Amino acid sequence: VAVACGAAAGLACAYNTPLGAALFTMEIIFGSFALEAFAPLAVASAAATLVSWASFGHDPVFRVPLLALSSPWEIGLYAGLGVLGGVVAAGFLLALRASAALFTRARLPRPVAMALAGLALGVVTLGFPEIVGNGREAIAALFDRPWGAGHVLALLLLRLVVTPLAVGSG
Repeated sequence: VAVACGAAAGLACAYNTPLGAALFTMEIIFGSFALEAFAPLAVASAAATLVSWASFGHDPVFRVPLLALSSPWEIGLYAGLGVLGGVVAAGFLLALRASAALFTRARLPRPVAMALAGLALGVVTLGFPEIVGNGREAIAALFDRPWGAGHVLALLLLRLVVTPLAVGSG
């Protein structure tokens, strides 16, 4: 639980999202939503966020331009985008578990498995340097310069492949 609290606190500081960090940590580290685990994660995330605010201020992580709905029908499109995001998130969790199972079945020595995952990440990074890191810079860049839908989709799909490879390899 202490490791999970540290992870949740770090995510809360990095992204200014204490509740999201606690929920994300529960899903990734514990694999389920248990109330007895949520309380310490929420307290750690909230405390870390308060320390972060005291140290760095309340500025948002991303500068998002103002948007206005031009039609009430857009709400349905945004709801559909939310559902699609949930499906992608579920697919990501499946890919994490499948990758770990794949490397376990392959019985490669851990250094070899990690080297293969690192090689795959290195090859992908040659064409898409935005793929490395925690994604914060790439998301901020989306608001600063227009990327085509194809580029954004490629980054998403590549992230859904290389992250599980890196995690599953060890």
